[in-house]
Amino acid sequence: MLAAILVVAVTVLSAAPAFDATAAEAPAADAGRRTGALPSPAPAAAGHDGSSARGEASPPIADLSPQEKQVSRIAGENGDKRFLMVDKAQGEILVFEEGRPVFRGPALTGAAAGDRIPPKVLTFTGNHPLTADQKVTPAGRFTVRPELDPDYGRVWTINEVHGKDWDIAIHQVYLGTPSEHRDTRIRSPDAGDHHITYGCINVERGTIEFLARTLPRKASVPLYVLPSDDSQIAALFPSHQTASGSGGAAR
Repeated sequence: MLAAILVVAVTVLSAAPAFDATAAEAPAADAGRRTGALPSPAPAAAGHDGSSARGEASPPIADLSPQEKQVSRIAGENGDKRFLMVDKAQGEILVFEEGRPVFRGPALTGAAAGDRIPPKVLTFTGNHPLTADQKVTPAGRFTVRPELDPDYGRVWTINEVHGKDWDIAIHQVYLGTPSEHRDTRIRSPDAGDHHITYGCINVERGTIEFLARTLPRKASVPLYVLPSDDSQIAALFPSHQTASGSGGAAR
């Protein structure tokens, strides 16, 4: 199994960090999940009871943003009844069952505002330093597969995104760099604080536990990553689309 996972995390009131290390990320650059030895993870952010600090079961349909409603309708038209949604603009992850939201929790995503990974990033190794505009969580419809990471436990890796020796995944928040304040950022009500990772999607432990209980143990499930630019929704999510992404891999 691949080793280092890109982080999708954010830190409070501090500038985006020089690298994003999470679930299985390289110590010198948040560069997806790389093959090889991994740093030991620090405890991930969680509520006092060990659950997600902001996780919410069964959020009402009325509470969805217009963009979330639009994409959930498109997902239904595509035949997707159970799926995940990451809203980068809102800094959150949602779980849908039978086309209805059943869970919402905070998420950290790429530091860059872009929705497409620069093509040259795909040629980089996991240690390669990234500039601020290269730290992208790509938007589009993907599928994710569950995997067990030796250091971070259960993660969900995007099937359609592959770097030279790294992947992008949903995984627990990495807290190995205290100056990034990711534990504070992920709980911040300011969605802008949630943009800090190299491309991975970082979530709280309670969210990981919910996904593990709710999603299939082996099968892949659809993941809709909403773009930062709302005008791109129609282009990224045409009805009856079977698979797509917005630009390859992200770290």
